[in-house]
This record gives sequence, structure tokens and C-alpha cells, in this order.
Amino acid sequence: MHDPIFIKDPITGDIKVSKEERLIIDDKNFQRLRYIKQLGLSYLSYPGANHTRFEHSIGVMHTTREICERLGMDDEELVIAGLLHDIGHTPFSHQVEHTILKYLKKSHEDIGIEIISKSSISDAISKSTLSLSRIKSYMRGKGRGDIICGPLGSDRIDYLMRDSHYTGTAYGVIDRERLTNKFIYRRSRLCIVPSGIRSAESMLIARYYMFLSVYQHHTTLIAGSMLVKAIESAIEEGEIDPNDLKYYNDSTLTTKLLNSETVAKRIMEQILDRRLFKRVVFRSIPYNRVVNINKINEIILNEGVDYNEFIAADIRTKGGDDEISIFDPAANTATKLSDSSQLFNALIDTMTKRRILLIAGSDVSNRRITKVISKLAYL
Repeated sequence: MHDPIFIKDPITGDIKVSKEERLIIDDKNFQRLRYIKQLGLSYLSYPGANHTRFEHSIGVMHTTREICERLGMDDEELVIAGLLHDIGHTPFSHQVEHTILKYLKKSHEDIGIEIISKSSISDAISKSTLSLSRIKSYMRGKGRGDIICGPLGSDRIDYLMRDSHYTGTAYGVIDRERLTNKFIYRRSRLCIVPSGIRSAESMLIARYYMFLSVYQHHTTLIAGSMLVKAIESAIEEGEIDPNDLKYYNDSTLTTKLLNSETVAKRIMEQILDRRLFKRVVFRSIPYNRVVNINKINEIILNEGVDYNEFIAADIRTKGGDDEISIFDPAANTATKLSDSSQLFNALIDTMTKRRILLIAGSDVSNRRITKVISKLAYL
């Protein structure tokens, strides 16, 4: 008989950890998450944003357990899936995900399943009474998996509160207790009861403003784009095998780039010294306008600007396709939040249509980029 341990967490308080959970947390594959920042390079904009995927994953485990208890569920596989949901993240989290998709054609969820299947984590689960196949299914969002990764899920609840806390912004603060007390699980999905509509709206507002102020801060976007250029340069020159990125943490990748004999070294040094590209264009564009980033790159390159001295990106906001189910237990009826909330519809419409054209470059290249801005107006 092993007594549970408790982890002190600044967001949720004491987190109870079972024997099986501790075996996974102590595994080297999970410990790697200690050294991967939750918000990548956002610390360049928000100095306190040094929290990691490790603490977030433990927070999601805890919140998943709380939701299960409120719903009257006893599902340790779902709790473990919450713990493992981000184990496939590569260095600097989402800022490198596009590169992973480009070279490996895999998402961090796909990589997470691979890591679990081929590591000692699989052995630890197999020695218990838990179902490894059910855990993997939940991690893919199947069945009760939307309790973790759905629009009301434990992942979103934790990252909004945690990111808000460590960036020092108030936008992500939500009434977690009130929200989860309004949950009900019906018709194979996580729903809210009608009296929970205001709490769900509040969460969506928090997420929207976190995107505007934190996740899509122009400094973070520029630094992330520079990092991608550095990584892809090192990959193209054979200095980094993209398959190895799933074993790296932030420090490992940073060291690899600093030891590069390509332009990757210079770019990484610029990021670390916060000598970032300066924005030339950072403006909203109509959601239905055709914007050809390749054409923009071509025009700027034709002006004599080096490829590694500028970035151009079409920034979109995730979550425009979210829908939340409302279940009324008294009437035994299910409806959608979009049928009941004008605020919800306005937020979803705004997120769907929000697009930002970002063009930035080094001090020298920006003079040349500015010359061709008029040519970009029609793009």
C-alpha cells in the first residue's frame, strides 16, 4: 500500500497523485516536459511566462479528476490521459508545431501516442489495471476524451488560468468552480446545464482576449517565426533530424542551433539577445481576402532582401468552429449554445474572421520592405 503524494500548485492548490500517476510523472519521457515552456518564446513579451508543459499537464490531470468526480465518473484512464495529453510536444510548444507537421506530417497528439507506445510509460501502465488502449483513445479525443480536449475541457480550463497567472494578465481568469459545477455528461459529450450559459460565455471571452493580448502578441509571433527559420535551416543542412525533435527540450534545441554552422546560429543568438525583427505591417485584413504569402515573399525577395532577414505570415485565430452543447435534465432536451447566446455567436464570428497580416524584418531589410508595401496592397 502506497500513500498518495501531494504536489503544491499555485493555480489549483494541492494536487493528489496516485502510485500509477507518480510512476508516469517520474518517467524520463514525462520529465522532459519540465524543460519545455508552455508558451514558448512568450517570455520575451511577458517575463513571467516561464511555466512549463510539466506543470500544465499535472494541472490538467487534476482538473480532469475534479470534473469526473462532479459527473459521478470513476475513470482513472481519463485522468491519466489528461496527464499525458501534451507528452508529444516538441521544444517551444506550439511555435514549432508547424515545422513538425511540415517534416513529419504528425501532430503533437500523434507524437504523444508514439512516445507512450514505445517507452517505459507503456510498461508502467501495462503493469497496472489500467487500459492502455482506452487511454490512447481518450488522448485522440474519442469517447469521454472531449472532457479533456473539448471546448469546455480540462486542458483549456487549466491553460487559460495558468497562462493568465504567469503572464500577469487578467484576461484568462475564469470562475473554474462555477463552470465545472454546471457540467453534465449526456449523449456522449460534455455539456452544460442552462444555468451555466453565463459561465461558458465568460470562458470564451477569456480565451478570445488571451489570443489578442498574449498568444498573438506581435513580439511572440515574430520571435516564433524567427525560431522556425532557424530550425528549418538546420534541418535542411542536415544538422538536425526532425525525428529527433520529440526527444529534445528547449535547452537541447537551443544548444543545437547555437552550435550550428548555418544561419541558424545567428538567428538563435538574435532571439536570445532579443534583437528581434521589427514589424513593418501588423494589421487586420478581411477574412475572405485571398492573401498569397508566397507571393509576398517573392516580392520582398525580388527587392534584394535576404530570406533570413524577414518574415511574412497570415495569422488566424483558432476556435472559430467551437460549439457547446446545453442539456436540460428537467426537459431531457439538448440544444446548442449558438441557439441561446448572441454573445457566443458574436465571439465565434469575430474569431473566425480575425486575420492579421504580419510582415517584419531586420533594421536593414525594413527599409527595402517599406518600399514595396504599395505592391502588397492588393494581395
